Amino acid sequence: MRGFLRNHAGQEQDLTKLVSRTVSQALIPLAVDGLDDAGNRALIAEQEVRFRIQLEQRDPLWRILPNFYRSRVMTRTITRQLKHRVRAGRLRDDFAQALMSLFDRIGLDRVTYLTSVQLIAISGGPGMIGACMVYGMHRYPEWRERIREKMDALDQDELYTQPTKKLPCTLRFIREAMRLWTTPFVTRRV
Repeated sequence: MRGFLRNHAGQEQDLTKLVSRTVSQALIPLAVDGLDDAGNRALIAEQEVRFRIQLEQRDPLWRILPNFYRSRVMTRTITRQLKHRVRAGRLRDDFAQALMSLFDRIGLDRVTYLTSVQLIAISGGPGMIGACMVYGMHRYPEWRERIREKMDALDQDELYTQPTKKLPCTLRFIREAMRLWTTPFVTRRV
């Protein structure tokens, strides 16, 4: 995420789009790891389409066929990766691998479908909500510092095991940011 943000820093741009891209592209390997560059680009292109549709709340007729093609490319990319895993007996530490335990019962097409659904979910809400959090921290630097102090006081094990109990201040900030900007799909921040 840092590398992606560093490459896009220093230029005026839509914060919602930037944070959504940062989050969704960083989460691709968590959903489907081991893709080559072409496969990664295919999944990013599909996520870009999903983001645009959510932001614009419509999809013009002239985009329907190209969007369908991108969706098919994403599906073929995931299927190819999963077939490679089955043939090679290779395991990955990602969401798709967790679904591979269902391969014998539901088949490759359904495992691919479930992995695709996960990618669709990643390209929407997390990035949009992330944009609201970044915008809130920018607008209210005192909260940013307060959250940083609380998080710095935790060791890594505490952060991953019981963060809600250890960081009530952070949860209040998240809830307030989501209350202020409840529809990130139509909220644009530059």
